[in-house]
Amino acid sequence: MRRAVVAFLLAGAGMIALAPAANAHALLRSSVPASGAQLDHAPDAVAIVFTEIPEPSLSSIHVLDTAGNPYEKGRARPVPSNRHALRVDLKPLAKGVYTVAWRTVSRTDGHATGGSFAFGVGVPATNVSHAGPAVPRSPPTSWLEVAGRFGLFVGLLGIIGGSWVAAWAFLSPPRAVRRFAVLSWFAAAIGLLLLAEAQRRAAGASLGDLLATPLGRALEWRAAGLAGAGVMLTFATIWKGSARRWLSLCAVAGAGFAYAHVAAGHAEAASPRIVEALAQGVHVVAASAWVGGLAALLLGLRGVHDETKVAAVRRFSTTAAFLLAIVAATGIVRAFGQLHRWSDLWTSSYGVVVILKAALIVVLAGLGAVNRYHNVPRARTSFYGLRRISRAEVTVGVVTLAVAALLASLAPPPPKAAAAEPAGVVVSGADFGTTVRVRLSAIPGTAGPNRFEVRLTGFDSGKPITDAKVTLRFTFEDDPRVGQASLPLTRAGDVYRADGLTLSLAGRWQVSVLIERGTASLEIPLELATRCVQSPIAGTPTIYVVNLAGGDVAQGYVDPERAGKTEVHLTFFDAKGNELPVPGTLTWRGSSGDRLVPLVPRRLSAGHFVAGATLAAGPWRFDFAATGKDGSALRGCFTETLQP
Repeated sequence: MRRAVVAFLLAGAGMIALAPAANAHALLRSSVPASGAQLDHAPDAVAIVFTEIPEPSLSSIHVLDTAGNPYEKGRARPVPSNRHALRVDLKPLAKGVYTVAWRTVSRTDGHATGGSFAFGVGVPATNVSHAGPAVPRSPPTSWLEVAGRFGLFVGLLGIIGGSWVAAWAFLSPPRAVRRFAVLSWFAAAIGLLLLAEAQRRAAGASLGDLLATPLGRALEWRAAGLAGAGVMLTFATIWKGSARRWLSLCAVAGAGFAYAHVAAGHAEAASPRIVEALAQGVHVVAASAWVGGLAALLLGLRGVHDETKVAAVRRFSTTAAFLLAIVAATGIVRAFGQLHRWSDLWTSSYGVVVILKAALIVVLAGLGAVNRYHNVPRARTSFYGLRRISRAEVTVGVVTLAVAALLASLAPPPPKAAAAEPAGVVVSGADFGTTVRVRLSAIPGTAGPNRFEVRLTGFDSGKPITDAKVTLRFTFEDDPRVGQASLPLTRAGDVYRADGLTLSLAGRWQVSVLIERGTASLEIPLELATRCVQSPIAGTPTIYVVNLAGGDVAQGYVDPERAGKTEVHLTFFDAKGNELPVPGTLTWRGSSGDRLVPLVPRRLSAGHFVAGATLAAGPWRFDFAATGKDGSALRGCFTETLQP
């Protein structure tokens, strides 16, 4: 047993020493203004959406000019419409480049992270293109944090495993096993204190400030579960005649402690949250009962060989088989909850540690099988083989425990990023006489400045046409009040191109390509829809954020996100994150390929609309246009792919 204890300590020390930097948890998902944005007018606030819910009291957003002068007013505060977002009001901004430096602490697991990005006010976009978002990084994984989690896991192992073995495997709880449970309780208490200090340091806050947050309340729930287990252990020590009852209650309190601990970790961030947290809680309890129970059994087998100990071995062996099945099943559930694709297993630190942990559990299962089918039947005459294999099993178990402590300090890999947006919008056509083919590209294809490129080729020969004069004429189909605009192109090799602001509004445009070759001329009409620029907020359903003029924002989603009868929602917000009243009518439609579905909006509140529709599976585009209370145009679009 001494060798197992030494291995226990060395495994913990080794894992702490080798702990790599953890990826941040509350990462920047999107921002208003966006990174590298060129704004004509100064915003009155900056809002940032994170991948996890931030703790506002421990987070900050600073907006600095090139001299380092701050321009934020007050502290960062939550956005009422989005729990994942924080915003800060700004002082009046002059023309120039501004850096947004942010730091946040995840309410889910207490990990701190930070980053920065820049935007420009009244400056060319090229002046801020270098100032993209810095890669968000959290501080390296703290030795204190890994040591604290290791201590907590050691404590759970002894409290749960030692208590149930003492109460149910042995009819009369051995003194050595009771001591093991008590010492494990102290290990858990020390681990909880170390974890609290690690989270306090990461947050850069006082202990009082930390305890006033949900992170602090999670620590208090852990402490309550641990205190309950301590009371039961005390009663089991005082009233030895009813020790089995108190030890059974101690195991239950330890299970509650385990659930309180894992509910504050990655399982709390997963979806569905309750199922994931329950699976992780059952996983930890089963593993603690298995490995901790085995260590307690070895302690209880010391001394004279007798029938009572043989019976305890058989009871434990039968239960251990079920515990192994539970550990494997819940581990698979947890892996699928945190890993989003198979490649995450070997391309992320989290996945590699999951593989290591799974391999160790396979080794444990093999050692357990040797005990159950070879050594347990021989336990009636000797415990030698059982002790030898069990020591190896405990040694591998504590290494697995250290790996689990490391895994809990790492961030799971992020969900698969959405496919990269296309470089622009491309449409093609030909004249009615089938003499010329035309290919028009608008880059980036969004409302605003674009580069237009036209390639002309012979319809039959496919050879480039380079001796023409080419002009584009733009007609906005969604609003007849918008007049036509023209843009002449200049030839550059085989391409005709020009930069312009003629795609000034989001929506559908008819673009006529006028081609003049000497005395002959022809016109080729094309249909072009500006590309939707949106920032998805993961969840059920997925919410798409569309930035509008003047800092306003629209959020749209489809619920359910599948073909058939569904509802399309749209809500408008001003730059301060408040719902934006839309007093007039909302023009709204959905389109998929050649299908056009008018949406009849129903007002749910001043700025929240919903429309029922029956939509087919596939990609859909939802265009909307309305007028704000101040007369501003609220026009944009978002896209969604509906599943069958």
